[in-house]
Amino acid sequence: MAPQTLTCCNKGLQKANIEIRLRSWSQEELAFQASLSTRTSVGKFFQGKPVEQKSFIKICQALNLDWQEIAGLLDNLETELVIAQPVEVEKSHIDIDALVQEIGVAQMKDE
Repeated sequence: MAPQTLTCCNKGLQKANIEIRLRSWSQEELAFQASLSTRTSVGKFFQGKPVEQKSFIKICQALNLDWQEIAGLLDNLETELVIAQPVEVEKSHIDIDALVQEIGVAQMKDE
């Protein structure tokens, strides 16, 4: 069975590029910080190519990024949640004053 892979979404790639620049790291330095034996996965990561999930997560952790966000998985989840929410049905108008009067009348009867 082939290992699972992940790919950066466009927003994720932008965030990763910002983070590597802020740290002034080369791809080799990022590979070292992510405890990867070579920078091949880092190169694929920044090219938007599929990267083995384990390596993808290590790269994101080294950059202090949420790997699910960088892979675009959270965007899909948010979209699904919005779609899955029930549509609110318009509520009928309730006359609060009339309701308070009814409660008052009912209480007077009980006394």
